[in-house]
Amino acid sequence: MQYIFVLVGLLFLLISGISKAIQDTSASAFSTSLLKNLNPKFWNKHASANNKWKNGNKSEGEKFWGSSRWFVFTTDAWHLFDVIRDLSLIIATLILLIGLYFTGNTSIFIFIILYVLIYIIRQTFFELVYININKK
Repeated sequence: MQYIFVLVGLLFLLISGISKAIQDTSASAFSTSLLKNLNPKFWNKHASANNKWKNGNKSEGEKFWGSSRWFVFTTDAWHLFDVIRDLSLIIATLILLIGLYFTGNTSIFIFIILYVLIYIIRQTFFELVYININKK
């Protein structure tokens, strides 16, 4: 049963790493990445920055209620994958902690080790995806 928790937790860590790679690519390497053939008004962080404003103009106010705050994730890829990254990291952590709890080992030391491992695994997934998205 604990293996299911580990596998599902790893899946969410993979999703988190992929999301961070897409964010960083959108922000710093869009034109030379695998994303370059996608709509830049959504996928390029710099070209999509004005999507949250009426007519792309901040002085005209939000495009729709919450487009610059609560629903900003609907306006561009960077913000969408920011939400996906954060939620998947939270879900992975919860799933792995629940799985650890079911083993009967509730030592704070084990929880700290698990959290460090979660970070290392997520960063590894990020690096692997980021390198491959940005191959020239």
